[in-house]
Formats: sequence, C-alpha cells, structure tokens
Amino acid sequence: MPPKTVFGKCRDAFGRCLVRSFKKTVFWVFRKKIQALGFQSVYREDGTERMYSSEVILGIGIPEFDFDNEWPKAMHWIGPYPGDPSFLPPAPPYESGKKHVLISLGMQVPWAKEHAKNVFREVAGLLPNYVFHFTLGNDLKEPQIENNLHFYGYLPYTPESFRNYDVIVNHGGTGVLYMSMIAGVPQLIVPQDFDQHDNAARVAFHGFGLRSQGKPKSIAKDIEKLLADDSFRKRAEEYRQIVHRYQPGRAFVELLQKKFC
Repeated sequence: MPPKTVFGKCRDAFGRCLVRSFKKTVFWVFRKKIQALGFQSVYREDGTERMYSSEVILGIGIPEFDFDNEWPKAMHWIGPYPGDPSFLPPAPPYESGKKHVLISLGMQVPWAKEHAKNVFREVAGLLPNYVFHFTLGNDLKEPQIENNLHFYGYLPYTPESFRNYDVIVNHGGTGVLYMSMIAGVPQLIVPQDFDQHDNAARVAFHGFGLRSQGKPKSIAKDIEKLLADDSFRKRAEEYRQIVHRYQPGRAFVELLQKKFC
C-alpha cells in the first residue's frame, strides 16, 4: 500500500534501493555477456532502465489502477486485452434467486489446486445459500457437482459471462482481474506469487474488492462483506466505466502509424 507514515516512506525507499542494488549486482556478475548484447549499464543517465525501450513501452492496462507513480516518457497505456475469442467454453447453468460466486485461481501446481479445492469445499459449507463455480483450468470433461460447489474444467472468460456473478474470487493475475474489472464485478483476491500481491493491494486500495488471507472462514466473511456493502459494487462500476474508455487495438495501431508511417 502507499506509505502513510515516515516508516512507510523509509520502507519504500529501502525497497527501491534493494531492487536497484540487486539489478546492478546481477549486471556486474554477468557484465561480459550482457555488454555483448549492447547494454553497457542497467540504467540510463535519466534513471530509466536500458532493458526497456526509450521510444515506446506498451502498458497493457490502465494507469488509474496503479498507485500514483512517475512513468517514463516512452510509456503508453493502451488498456487491457485479457480475452481470447478463439477459446469459448459453454456457459454453466445459473440458479434463479441465488447468489453466484466464480472461483478462478489460475494455479499451475497440482498440489496447490487440490489445496484450494479443499479450502472452497469448506467455504461452500459455510455459505450454503450461495452457488460456487470453480474453474480448474484442466481437461475435466463433465462438471463435478458437490452440493453448492460446482467444479468445471473451463468456463467462458467474457464480460457477459462474468456479469452473471456477484463476486469473483481470483488470484490477482492480470487476465482474470482485468476481465472482472471490465465486467464491473467486485473481486476477492487470493494472491499466490509474482505480481499478484501487488494487484491485490491495488484492488483493496481502490475499493472494488478485498485482499484475502486465504483461510476458509475469512474467505466466507469477505464474500459476505462484498455483497453486503454496496460501496464495492459502486466502485466496481466506476472502474468498469474507466476501463471501457480504452481501446487497446486502436491505440496499438495508432502508435504503429505514428512511429512508422
């Protein structure tokens, strides 16, 4: 989260120093190989990283989702493009009068998926009046129904499909996170690794979701909170409108034309 105290500012300054020192150390260790590729140092004179273009850097997202920051002049935010129209599984049935929760955790490690299945079995038991759709991202042919918890191999990742859900539980990967944002649905983030913890902090900071501790009872409480407090849905709708201002395909073509035509 953005620092609010002197301690927080010192923490962030130390973090930046640590990252820069690490990068410079790696460069020094492999300097001959890296210099052979044409990189004489990690950073340019203006402080930007040589690994990134000094002409055009495409940001596949929106700056409104980030914390206040200074970006290189070459940075161009063109908006998210998380969908794959060539792969569209059939939509699941939805039960009239019931609240529906989508679970998409995007984990590749088999044991982690098995652990998540057990966690959400307990969550579903704590919330018997909710219907949970858990997409496993595997070759499961037929859905497995365990009372109010339904397991699927794949589910459609489209705004139209996502709008059928009242809450979307995800791991904070940019694809499912931005698709949920495009659909305007409150999110509960259960981060696993990489940038997912950063995304979870941003979702919570901007008020259209919560960051989960990953325990069954806390997940159940968070889902109920997201549904009981209308501010989450209002903020999700605000960000839905923001993200729809961006047209990534057109922005990309315009940048190409400006650069090469």
